[in-house]
Amino acid sequence: MNIKKKIKSGAKSIAKALVKSLVPQSVMRQITGMRNLAYKNEGRKNHFLRYTLVLDKRSLTRDDDFVRQMDVIFHKMKINISTRFIYPFDSTTARALPVGYLNLTSMTPDFGKIIKTPLSEIENSLSQCRNASFKQTEVHMVIALRSLVNRITKMMEGKRSDSISSYIPNILERAPKTMEEALQKILFFHAVFYQAQHLHIGLGRLDKILLSYYKSDVENGTLTRASAKELIKEFCRTLNRDMKTKSVALQGDTGEYILLGGIDKNNVQVDNELTALFLEVVGELKLPTPKIILRVNDQTSHDIWQKAIDCISTGCGSPLLMNETLIMKNMIRFGYRKEDVSELGTSACWEPLIIGKSFDQNNSLRSIIAVKSVNDLIKGDKDTASFDSFNEEFKKCLYAQIVAGCHDLNLDCSPLFTLFMDDCIANEKDYSEGGARYAYHGMQVLSLPNAINSLLNIKKFVFESHLFSMQECAEAINSDYQGHEDMQEAFRTNPQQFGAEDATVISLTNELLNIISEAAKQCKINGAKVKIGISSPSFVDEGSKFGATLDGRKAGAPFNVHISPLSEKVGIKEVCDFAGKINYADNMLNGNVVDFILPHAFLKDPGKLEIILKDGMHNGIFELQLNVMDVATLKDALVHPDQHRDLIVRVWGFSAYFNDLPKEYKLYLIHRAETYAA
Repeated sequence: MNIKKKIKSGAKSIAKALVKSLVPQSVMRQITGMRNLAYKNEGRKNHFLRYTLVLDKRSLTRDDDFVRQMDVIFHKMKINISTRFIYPFDSTTARALPVGYLNLTSMTPDFGKIIKTPLSEIENSLSQCRNASFKQTEVHMVIALRSLVNRITKMMEGKRSDSISSYIPNILERAPKTMEEALQKILFFHAVFYQAQHLHIGLGRLDKILLSYYKSDVENGTLTRASAKELIKEFCRTLNRDMKTKSVALQGDTGEYILLGGIDKNNVQVDNELTALFLEVVGELKLPTPKIILRVNDQTSHDIWQKAIDCISTGCGSPLLMNETLIMKNMIRFGYRKEDVSELGTSACWEPLIIGKSFDQNNSLRSIIAVKSVNDLIKGDKDTASFDSFNEEFKKCLYAQIVAGCHDLNLDCSPLFTLFMDDCIANEKDYSEGGARYAYHGMQVLSLPNAINSLLNIKKFVFESHLFSMQECAEAINSDYQGHEDMQEAFRTNPQQFGAEDATVISLTNELLNIISEAAKQCKINGAKVKIGISSPSFVDEGSKFGATLDGRKAGAPFNVHISPLSEKVGIKEVCDFAGKINYADNMLNGNVVDFILPHAFLKDPGKLEIILKDGMHNGIFELQLNVMDVATLKDALVHPDQHRDLIVRVWGFSAYFNDLPKEYKLYLIHRAETYAA
């Protein structure tokens, strides 16, 4: 290698090391190795260095560079015009994020409003803005969108002559006249949002949004229930087509959910024929994405409950059930406006927000590992004379953990979302910089069931029966239970377990939830108060790096997931009754999911299951996620993956093909299925 090449190579190495030190690994993983940047034709390979040069040499603001990149992408991206619906998303092309910034994820725009609002009307609103810089950026974003539509229109000339090809040229200006046009317009904007590197985009209340189009089409004879069902199937297949590219943490983790059911702003039930159709379609297709979230209340009809149970019984992992009555009440108390909460949606998986009005980022901080405080106290040889004194020390540590784990976020901008989210243009501010009505970001607590079971074991075996000493407990977890197998068995089989309808367990759980809530009240993220929840997606990753715990869990094993029992002795009815007695404070709005795996045999009596689920929701469950898994099928799929290519499983807040999961997830699902089948 000559001296010039050595110097050049050394400079590249230094530059790469600098970028690695500046860019969070989560951001690096989402961009690097995922897609190629639209600037690849300019000969630049390093996305982040290219972006730095754009900022430094052209002196563009982040907002202006966002628009410039999107304009380049719209002119260069590959677009497939041969499919029934046009979905302008290119998995080989992506926008580069600014160095050190987190991309905006997990939002749900108001597609009902988007498809009815002409872009020219938005332009008129922009013309009234006094902030020249803001107005210029947003006008350029409008121009970029028009250029994309013009490009697609030219591509279709002479090649298509169907209803979609005639609608595309007018898609930015004309409200849909048919259900097919409405689905096409939703898909157009959904694809554009993903192309802007905004991941986990929910689709919102499609049974409510599409009902008028469905009714009109049926009345004029252009659509039947059967043909509408085929339209919805093609809509879902289109969304699933780029599943692997869109996924963030694991294959299937796209955040694309369809919200069904619930009430509208006039307290009228939304449930309708389309609610049933979407549940039927998702159950029949059994695709990883999109998933269904069903808002339920005491007035949800028997027919919809049965459609939901039928869908769950297919093993597709949908729908997640949301107790909208409890959630909306807590959202109002927390700070969301009463007139807004009827448009309750979620952030990708289950974290509540307001559709079209929320900037809430709910999974941007590292999860708080609750059981860490238990282990720290045990290993620290804290001198405690009673369980009560130990528990008080634990609560102080957990409180401090939560406060210390909260920090501000350096977030991406979005001139694109700014056009379509409420209040942004009126406020003349970018969606992420004060434009959106709500910016209540969230934190998550992980391993709470492990912590509670550990505390229950300390109470029973150390302070009540005096069977083991604190020193022996420390030795057991330090040795990963080698030579202490008797202790591990005792800890695992303690009848007082998280999820059991036991007064002591419920009292301790509510004590700790109160501490979690009080700690979160002391926190602020980017100046706003914080939501917190006890459902975290990192139960496998964080568990793999953590030592043994006093619930009998060995080092490296996954933490317990969400609100689910660790024991086969706790059934679906008991855990539902338990969850109904948990006190969810007003700020505990960031996901509190009961997670349970149903054996196939349980589905022989759907009427009984409906009663259990309805009672659970009425009694105060926050959210409920059910999975149906057959142990023998999962074990066979582990050994013979080619024979189970289409096997779907629910992982945490999404569904995935079993074959696409890492082995540790497969083994964990098999373990849980075995436990609950016992």
